[in-house]
Amino acid sequence: MAIPRIDSVRALVLQLCGDDQEHRYHEMEGRIVNKLGLTADDLAEKLSNGRTKSLQNRVYWSFRRLEREGKLTRVRPGVYRIAAAGKSLLQTGPETITLEMLEERPESIEEAQTPEERIEESHKAINEALADQLLDQLKAGTPAAFEQVVVDLLVAMGYGGAHPMPGAVVGRSGDGGIDGIIKQDKLGLDSIYVQAKRWDASVGRPAVQSFSGALTGLGAAKGVMITTSRFTDDAKAYAQHLPHKLILIDGDALARLLIDHRVGVTTTKTYTVNRLDSDYFENL
Repeated sequence: MAIPRIDSVRALVLQLCGDDQEHRYHEMEGRIVNKLGLTADDLAEKLSNGRTKSLQNRVYWSFRRLEREGKLTRVRPGVYRIAAAGKSLLQTGPETITLEMLEERPESIEEAQTPEERIEESHKAINEALADQLLDQLKAGTPAAFEQVVVDLLVAMGYGGAHPMPGAVVGRSGDGGIDGIIKQDKLGLDSIYVQAKRWDASVGRPAVQSFSGALTGLGAAKGVMITTSRFTDDAKAYAQHLPHKLILIDGDALARLLIDHRVGVTTTKTYTVNRLDSDYFENL
Protein backbone atom coordinates (compact mmCIF):
# COMPACT_ATOMS: atom_id res chain seq x y z
CA MET A 1 0.00 0.00 0.00
CA ALA A 2 1.07 3.61 -0.49
CA ILE A 3 2.31 5.86 2.30
CA PRO A 4 -0.78 7.44 3.97
CA ARG A 5 -1.54 11.11 3.42
CA ILE A 6 -0.48 13.58 6.09
CA ASP A 7 -4.01 13.88 7.55
CA SER A 8 -4.13 10.09 7.99
CA VAL A 9 -0.64 10.01 9.54
CA ARG A 10 -1.74 12.68 12.06
CA ALA A 11 -4.60 10.44 13.15
CA LEU A 12 -2.29 7.41 13.44
CA VAL A 13 0.21 9.35 15.53
CA LEU A 14 -2.49 10.58 17.89
CA GLN A 15 -3.99 7.06 18.19
CA LEU A 16 -0.62 5.50 18.98
CA CYS A 17 0.03 8.20 21.58
CA GLY A 18 -3.37 7.49 23.12
CA ASP A 19 -1.90 5.05 25.66
CA ASP A 20 -0.86 8.09 27.74
CA GLN A 21 2.80 7.02 27.63
CA GLU A 22 5.81 9.00 26.46
CA HIS A 23 6.70 8.55 22.79
CA ARG A 24 9.70 9.55 20.69
CA TYR A 25 8.89 10.69 17.18
CA HIS A 26 11.94 8.78 15.89
CA GLU A 27 10.31 5.54 17.07
CA MET A 28 6.83 6.32 15.75
CA GLU A 29 7.74 5.52 12.14
CA GLY A 30 8.41 1.88 13.04
CA ARG A 31 5.13 1.57 14.94
CA ILE A 32 3.19 2.91 11.96
CA VAL A 33 5.02 0.51 9.64
CA ASN A 34 4.00 -2.43 11.85
CA LYS A 35 0.42 -1.23 12.20
CA LEU A 36 -0.13 -0.76 8.47
CA GLY A 37 2.11 -3.59 7.25
CA LEU A 38 4.10 -1.29 4.98
CA THR A 39 6.67 -2.88 2.69
CA ALA A 40 10.27 -1.96 1.94
CA ASP A 41 9.11 -0.47 -1.37
CA ASP A 42 6.59 1.70 0.52
CA LEU A 43 9.31 2.94 2.87
CA ALA A 44 11.58 3.75 -0.07
CA GLU A 45 9.16 6.45 -1.24
CA LYS A 46 10.78 9.87 -1.04
CA LEU A 47 9.82 13.48 -1.55
CA SER A 48 10.57 15.15 -4.87
CA ASN A 49 13.95 16.29 -3.48
CA GLY A 50 15.03 12.65 -3.68
CA ARG A 51 16.55 12.64 -0.20
CA THR A 52 13.80 12.84 2.43
CA LYS A 53 11.69 9.76 3.11
CA SER A 54 7.96 10.48 2.77
CA LEU A 55 6.81 8.61 5.89
CA GLN A 56 9.56 10.07 8.06
CA ASN A 57 8.66 13.56 6.86
CA ARG A 58 4.92 13.11 7.50
CA VAL A 59 5.45 11.61 10.95
CA TYR A 60 7.67 14.52 11.99
CA TRP A 61 5.26 17.18 10.74
CA SER A 62 2.35 15.34 12.36
CA PHE A 63 4.05 15.62 15.75
CA ARG A 64 4.84 19.28 15.09
CA ARG A 65 1.25 20.18 14.15
CA LEU A 66 -0.37 18.16 16.94
CA GLU A 67 1.95 19.80 19.46
CA ARG A 68 1.31 23.27 18.03
CA GLU A 69 -2.45 22.78 18.30
CA GLY A 70 -2.24 21.48 21.89
CA LYS A 71 -3.09 17.83 21.14
CA LEU A 72 0.38 16.61 22.19
CA THR A 73 2.72 17.95 24.86
CA ARG A 74 6.49 17.93 24.39
CA VAL A 75 7.91 16.42 27.59
CA ARG A 76 11.54 16.96 26.60
CA PRO A 77 13.45 17.15 23.31
CA GLY A 78 12.00 14.60 20.90
CA VAL A 79 9.63 13.08 23.48
CA TYR A 80 5.87 13.66 23.53
CA ARG A 81 2.78 12.68 25.52
CA ILE A 82 -0.87 13.07 24.58
CA ALA A 83 -2.59 16.16 26.04
CA ALA A 84 -6.17 16.48 27.32
CA ALA A 85 -7.23 18.12 24.04
CA GLY A 86 -5.74 15.18 22.15
CA LYS A 87 -7.72 12.70 24.24
CA SER A 88 -10.91 14.63 23.49
CA LEU A 89 -10.19 14.53 19.77
CA LEU A 90 -9.49 10.78 19.93
CA GLN A 91 -12.94 10.17 21.39
CA THR A 92 -14.43 11.17 18.02
CA GLY A 93 -12.56 8.23 16.42
CA PRO A 94 -11.03 10.19 13.55
CA GLU A 95 -9.52 8.27 10.64
CA THR A 96 -8.01 11.52 9.41
CA ILE A 97 -7.16 14.78 11.20
CA THR A 98 -7.37 17.75 8.86
CA LEU A 99 -6.19 21.30 9.52
CA GLU A 100 -9.83 22.37 9.78
CA MET A 101 -10.37 19.82 12.58
CA LEU A 102 -7.34 21.26 14.37
CA GLU A 103 -8.80 24.76 13.89
CA GLU A 104 -5.52 25.95 12.48
CA ARG A 105 -7.09 28.84 10.56
CA PRO A 106 -10.30 29.80 8.79
CA GLU A 107 -10.29 28.59 5.20
CA SER A 108 -11.07 32.12 3.98
CA ILE A 109 -7.70 33.37 5.25
CA GLU A 110 -5.77 30.72 3.37
CA GLU A 111 -7.71 31.45 0.17
CA ALA A 112 -6.88 35.16 0.51
CA GLN A 113 -3.14 34.47 0.27
CA THR A 114 -1.24 34.73 -2.99
CA PRO A 115 0.88 31.75 -4.05
CA GLU A 116 4.03 33.73 -3.13
CA GLU A 117 2.63 34.45 0.34
CA ARG A 118 1.89 30.75 0.87
CA ILE A 119 5.45 29.87 -0.16
CA GLU A 120 6.85 32.43 2.29
CA GLU A 121 4.64 31.16 5.10
CA SER A 122 5.63 27.55 4.42
CA HIS A 123 9.30 28.51 4.33
CA LYS A 124 8.91 30.28 7.68
CA ALA A 125 7.20 27.21 9.19
CA ILE A 126 9.97 24.92 7.91
CA ASN A 127 12.67 27.15 9.42
CA GLU A 128 10.80 27.38 12.74
CA ALA A 129 10.62 23.59 12.88
CA LEU A 130 14.29 23.31 11.90
CA ALA A 131 15.22 25.76 14.67
CA ASP A 132 13.42 23.56 17.21
CA GLN A 133 15.18 20.47 15.85
CA LEU A 134 18.56 22.18 16.13
CA LEU A 135 17.98 23.19 19.75
CA ASP A 136 16.69 19.70 20.61
CA GLN A 137 19.80 18.18 19.03
CA LEU A 138 22.11 20.54 20.92
CA LYS A 139 20.40 19.81 24.24
CA ALA A 140 20.55 16.06 23.65
CA GLY A 141 24.27 16.12 22.78
CA THR A 142 27.31 16.42 25.01
CA PRO A 143 28.65 19.70 26.42
CA ALA A 144 31.80 19.23 24.34
CA ALA A 145 29.74 18.86 21.16
CA PHE A 146 27.81 22.04 21.96
CA GLU A 147 31.03 23.95 22.55
CA GLN A 148 32.38 22.77 19.19
CA VAL A 149 29.18 23.84 17.40
CA VAL A 150 29.44 27.30 18.96
CA VAL A 151 33.07 27.72 17.84
CA ASP A 152 32.22 26.41 14.34
CA LEU A 153 29.37 28.92 14.10
CA LEU A 154 31.53 31.92 15.03
CA VAL A 155 34.16 30.86 12.50
CA ALA A 156 31.44 30.41 9.84
CA MET A 157 30.25 33.94 10.64
CA GLY A 158 33.69 35.22 9.66
CA TYR A 159 35.35 35.66 13.03
CA GLY A 160 38.95 34.52 13.14
CA GLY A 161 39.19 34.47 9.35
CA ALA A 162 42.76 35.85 9.23
CA HIS A 163 44.22 33.22 11.58
CA PRO A 164 45.40 29.83 10.25
CA MET A 165 43.67 28.14 13.22
CA PRO A 166 40.79 30.58 13.88
CA GLY A 167 38.89 28.77 16.63
CA ALA A 168 39.44 26.21 19.36
CA VAL A 169 37.39 24.54 22.09
CA VAL A 170 39.14 24.86 25.44
CA GLY A 171 36.36 24.06 27.92
CA ARG A 172 37.61 22.09 30.90
CA SER A 173 37.49 22.09 34.69
CA GLY A 174 38.99 25.23 36.20
CA ASP A 175 38.92 27.17 32.93
CA GLY A 176 37.15 30.15 34.51
CA GLY A 177 34.10 29.63 32.33
CA ILE A 178 35.95 29.89 29.01
CA ASP A 179 34.74 27.23 26.56
CA GLY A 180 36.27 28.51 23.34
CA ILE A 181 38.68 31.05 21.90
CA ILE A 182 38.45 32.71 18.50
CA LYS A 183 41.73 34.21 17.23
CA GLN A 184 41.04 37.35 15.17
CA ASP A 185 44.49 38.05 13.77
CA LYS A 186 47.41 35.95 12.51
CA LEU A 187 49.45 36.43 15.67
CA GLY A 188 46.54 35.81 18.01
CA LEU A 189 46.91 39.25 19.61
CA ASP A 190 43.16 39.88 19.50
CA SER A 191 40.82 37.14 20.70
CA ILE A 192 37.14 36.57 21.42
CA TYR A 193 36.43 34.39 24.44
CA VAL A 194 33.34 32.18 24.35
CA GLN A 195 31.15 30.55 26.96
CA ALA A 196 28.50 28.04 25.87
CA LYS A 197 25.68 27.14 28.27
CA ARG A 198 23.55 24.15 27.25
CA TRP A 199 20.71 25.00 29.64
CA ASP A 200 16.92 24.67 29.78
CA ALA A 201 16.51 27.20 32.59
CA SER A 202 17.02 30.92 32.00
CA VAL A 203 20.54 32.31 32.40
CA GLY A 204 20.51 35.02 35.06
CA ARG A 205 22.80 37.86 36.05
CA PRO A 206 25.04 35.75 38.37
CA ALA A 207 26.15 33.53 35.48
CA VAL A 208 26.79 36.53 33.23
CA GLN A 209 28.64 38.29 36.04
CA SER A 210 30.82 35.22 36.60
CA PHE A 211 31.78 35.04 32.92
CA SER A 212 32.47 38.77 32.92
CA GLY A 213 34.83 38.24 35.84
CA ALA A 214 36.66 35.54 33.92
CA LEU A 215 37.10 37.95 30.99
CA THR A 216 38.45 40.60 33.33
CA GLY A 217 40.91 38.12 34.82
CA LEU A 218 42.21 37.34 31.32
CA GLY A 219 42.40 40.99 30.35
CA ALA A 220 39.97 40.19 27.53
CA ALA A 221 38.18 42.92 25.59
CA LYS A 222 35.57 40.76 23.86
CA GLY A 223 33.32 37.90 24.94
CA VAL A 224 30.34 35.97 23.62
CA MET A 225 27.98 34.03 25.87
CA ILE A 226 25.67 31.60 24.08
CA THR A 227 22.85 29.52 25.55
CA THR A 228 20.22 27.11 24.28
CA SER A 229 17.67 28.77 26.58
CA ARG A 230 17.27 32.51 27.26
CA PHE A 231 18.73 35.34 29.30
CA THR A 232 16.81 37.16 32.01
CA ASP A 233 16.20 40.89 31.61
CA ASP A 234 18.52 41.49 34.57
CA ALA A 235 21.30 39.55 32.84
CA LYS A 236 20.88 41.49 29.59
CA ALA A 237 20.86 44.82 31.42
CA TYR A 238 24.07 43.90 33.28
CA ALA A 239 25.87 42.95 30.05
CA GLN A 240 25.17 46.36 28.52
CA HIS A 241 27.18 48.28 31.11
CA LEU A 242 30.53 46.48 31.18
CA PRO A 243 33.97 47.92 30.38
CA HIS A 244 34.51 45.09 27.88
CA LYS A 245 32.21 44.02 25.06
CA LEU A 246 30.01 41.05 26.01
CA ILE A 247 27.43 39.77 23.53
CA LEU A 248 24.59 37.49 24.69
CA ILE A 249 23.04 35.05 22.21
CA ASP A 250 19.95 33.12 23.33
CA GLY A 251 18.53 29.89 21.91
CA ASP A 252 16.27 31.54 19.32
CA ALA A 253 19.09 33.71 17.98
CA LEU A 254 21.49 30.75 18.04
CA ALA A 255 19.15 28.61 15.93
CA ARG A 256 18.66 31.43 13.39
CA LEU A 257 22.41 31.94 13.09
CA LEU A 258 23.03 28.21 12.59
CA ILE A 259 20.49 28.18 9.77
CA ASP A 260 21.69 31.42 8.18
CA HIS A 261 25.34 30.30 8.22
CA ARG A 262 24.60 26.66 7.36
CA VAL A 263 26.16 25.05 10.42
CA GLY A 264 24.57 21.70 11.26
CA VAL A 265 22.02 22.01 8.44
CA THR A 266 21.92 20.96 4.81
CA THR A 267 19.85 22.09 1.82
CA THR A 268 17.50 19.43 0.47
CA LYS A 269 15.93 21.42 -2.38
CA THR A 270 15.93 24.92 -3.83
CA TYR A 271 12.84 26.43 -5.44
CA THR A 272 13.18 29.24 -7.98
CA VAL A 273 10.25 31.66 -8.36
CA ASN A 274 10.26 33.45 -11.72
CA ARG A 275 8.23 36.45 -12.79
CA LEU A 276 7.45 38.08 -16.10
CA ASP A 277 10.20 40.44 -17.31
CA SER A 278 8.07 43.37 -18.51
CA ASP A 279 11.15 45.39 -19.53
CA TYR A 280 12.19 42.65 -21.93
CA PHE A 281 8.85 42.69 -23.79
CA GLU A 282 8.58 46.50 -23.78
CA ASN A 283 11.99 46.76 -25.47
CA LEU A 284 11.14 44.32 -28.27
